[in-house]
Amino acid sequence: MSRCLLAVVLGIGLCALFSPPSSAQWIVKDGWIDYCLHNVGGSEYQSDGMPDFCQRQDNWKNNHNPPQWNWCGVVATANCLWWFDSKFEMVKCKSLPPGTQVRPPTVSDHYTLVYSMGGAAQDDHRPANVVPWITALGNAFGAIPAAGMTANQLKTMIENWLALPQVNLWGHYQITIIGHPSFEFIWAQVDSSQNLMALLGFWQLHPGNQWVRFGGHWVTIAGADNTPGARQISFSDNCIDNAEPPAMMPGAIWDGWIIAHIHGPHAVTVHNDAGNVSHDYYSVGASGSPGGIISPNGYGDYWPDSLWENYEGLNPNDSLSGVIGEFDPSLPVHTELEQILMVCPNFDYGDLGEDYPTIDVESCGPAHPLTDKAWLGQQITSEVQPRIYNHDDSDDGVTFSGLPWSVAQSCTVTVGVTTGAHYVAGEALYLTAWIDGNNDGDFDDGPDAAEDDSLNYSEWVIQDWAVPAPNASYQFIFNKPGVGTGRTPTIMRFRLNSIAAGRFGYGGYWGGGTSNGLGTYDIDWTLGEAEDYNFPILIPGPPIRDLRLLIHDWLSAMELFWTCPVDGMYFIYSTTNPNNHGSPREETGWTLEFTPTFFPAGSATATLPPPIDPYKNYVIVYETP
Repeated sequence: MSRCLLAVVLGIGLCALFSPPSSAQWIVKDGWIDYCLHNVGGSEYQSDGMPDFCQRQDNWKNNHNPPQWNWCGVVATANCLWWFDSKFEMVKCKSLPPGTQVRPPTVSDHYTLVYSMGGAAQDDHRPANVVPWITALGNAFGAIPAAGMTANQLKTMIENWLALPQVNLWGHYQITIIGHPSFEFIWAQVDSSQNLMALLGFWQLHPGNQWVRFGGHWVTIAGADNTPGARQISFSDNCIDNAEPPAMMPGAIWDGWIIAHIHGPHAVTVHNDAGNVSHDYYSVGASGSPGGIISPNGYGDYWPDSLWENYEGLNPNDSLSGVIGEFDPSLPVHTELEQILMVCPNFDYGDLGEDYPTIDVESCGPAHPLTDKAWLGQQITSEVQPRIYNHDDSDDGVTFSGLPWSVAQSCTVTVGVTTGAHYVAGEALYLTAWIDGNNDGDFDDGPDAAEDDSLNYSEWVIQDWAVPAPNASYQFIFNKPGVGTGRTPTIMRFRLNSIAAGRFGYGGYWGGGTSNGLGTYDIDWTLGEAEDYNFPILIPGPPIRDLRLLIHDWLSAMELFWTCPVDGMYFIYSTTNPNNHGSPREETGWTLEFTPTFFPAGSATATLPPPIDPYKNYVIVYETP
């Protein structure tokens, strides 16, 4: 556990910035055994797992003369959702009997983002399900426009799909549109396991330096390479496979297990075996046309005019309606990356350290989708990954009385439960809480547990209490478990669930850290929230130095300058109670002023909101790794 050090001063915190590592590396979307482990000489490989379905099949085209294949947006989205379906299928299978993780055609379908159009007797990821399922996905929007799909239309399609009764995943994903994306943004999102569809704009420079956009095309991003000076991006392109013969451009080709993958011209249905992929690599350069800032260099260099003509007028960008024209075969084509449609799982996690089941849904941490049904306190926020520093601004559902607590002490907490617009009156709500009484990195101990039964009380302190009525607060009293006597740190996990979680329902089976892996309940797929709290016993440390505060007036922001004595995570609290003189971790009435931030030892500066109140005491608390 980290140390916690306290200095009473006037102060504030800063927001940390993310930047990807500078080392050269490909980040790719690995596959899952449920559909996409590749076959090389009978061995299984996960790399480059984004499906590579082809849009040039079925009747996915408009009624122009000649007809144009106009479903690229739907198919690019299908790649993304198929990948997520298998990811969460594998997460669910972790708690299922051995042998559940199987490839098609054996049936394994425990997650509804993709479902079998042929009924439960057929697997959802079999190749024959690709065409009817993608057709159903497109129909969730309605009739696909003859001009293809805009980003906003694809967003609507996904949201409609999630809300279908047979899918029933409304709120489980966040869909975001990003214009003029940078390579750094794309790389960071691929690295953090979000899925991206990219709208490529096709441009030509006409006489008079006039840029004209004649069409666009949706692809799925399969990976990105952050090599300094040689950045690349990998596309799962539903139109053409340039990594395969005859083009033989840079890329990655993998074979599936079900349909033979010929490395060259082949039927478009071959890639309906999602293990058969051909991902094309393009170096990333600056773009001079007006729709974006980066370009996949050389994209379309081997395209015949007929292929450019297929995309003439297709897949418009809503923000570029004033620069639309026709394809001119006498002019070169410049391809630009104009927009990103980002699909991200929309979950709340716990946020304790790595010893606890916390890390993410793949590592069995507790997770709850933001379905606007019910949560703890007034706030709940989604996270790409848990905030592993035991502090989340939306952990506001629990009020603690009388901290610090001693072993065997009678302890009191007050817990608030809130419901949203999608809560159905009468839906079951269960509140459960655990405390790490012996501070060993899990919640498995107590006289009711086998691992360490020397504790005087169970670490399961609120036991699947059925909430009688939401939008209310409830008080709970329990004895603090532990060994010996005296004050000890207080580390607690609270969960609001749709079902009774059970004794070990603080997370799923997690063998990492020091946990013994007894966890039995990772994701509540319906509602709820996980809130974690860590109140260490303070150890005095070096004081904040060189503090300077600039106050303009009571209604203006204040500027703070100081020297951090050590590397650490800095938390800034304030209180208007003149009787508060203790730690904000052990005394009520303190308000966290800003998101906690890591500062290295040395000079620091920040801006504090207007004080408003003429009396306000501020405290900087910092924790060292």
